Parts: sequence; C-alpha cells; structure tokens
Amino acid sequence: MLPIIRPHRLVRFNPSDTCSHFPRLWDNFFNEVSPQFKKQSLGNLDLYEDEKNLYVEVELPGFNREQFEITLEEDVLNLSAERILENQESQDTYFVKERRQGKWSRTLKLPVAVSEKDVQALYQDGLLKITLKKQPETQAHKIEVK
Repeated sequence: MLPIIRPHRLVRFNPSDTCSHFPRLWDNFFNEVSPQFKKQSLGNLDLYEDEKNLYVEVELPGFNREQFEITLEEDVLNLSAERILENQESQDTYFVKERRQGKWSRTLKLPVAVSEKDVQALYQDGLLKITLKKQPETQAHKIEVK
C-alpha cells in the first residue's frame, strides 16, 4: 500500500486576522514561566535612605525635564510624565514599533516624614533622582554612652 500524498495548502499570516488577546496571552505565558522573560517596564524604581535624606531614583529614558510632574502631599509622592512622539504619519508602515507614547504615573507612600519644602529633583541620562530631606524628628540621633 502506498501513502497518499496531498498537496499542502500555504497559510499566510495576516496580522488583522489575529486575536486581540494574543499579545496578552504571550506576555502572561512568559511572566509565569520565568522572571527572566519579563519585559522591563518603564519606571523601574529604587527607594532608599541615609541618616538625613530619603532618595527616589526612577529609570525613565526618552523624556525631557518639561514632561515631568512631581507633587508631594504629606507622605505621598506622585510622579507622572507624558511622552508624545512627533512626526508620526498614519501612512507610514512600521516593521517594529517599540517606542511608546502616552502617560506614565506612579504613586509612592513614603516610609518616613519628609520636609515638603526641601525637595530636589534632577533628571540626567534617563534617570530621575529625587532627594527628600527627612523631618528632624525622623532623623536618627546618635546617643553618646557615658
């Protein structure tokens, strides 16, 4: 008996035919399988302190200083930025589009009381550094033993 050979039908990939849930399913698969496959999100943050100050460092590449809005209300620090990409024509055909536009925001409840008047923010090389001076009663005091 000879095997029956049938011609294979060529299936072409059409992005408009794909399910809108596919990207989310793909991300969920890699997030559950291994943390090394997780996408790096915008705004990775470090929060640390020394005796006198509290420091916040946030990775936010591709922004300008004018695009940031930082507010401090009591012990809550609100950070936000909005990026609008210029020169985007709807007629352009993209092969890869990873740069995002839109609004980013993050709210932090600070672990110690800080002075609302003594806050400094510096943005350089894609890193936003915020220095918040602790209120005197929250600063560590060295006690001399006699």
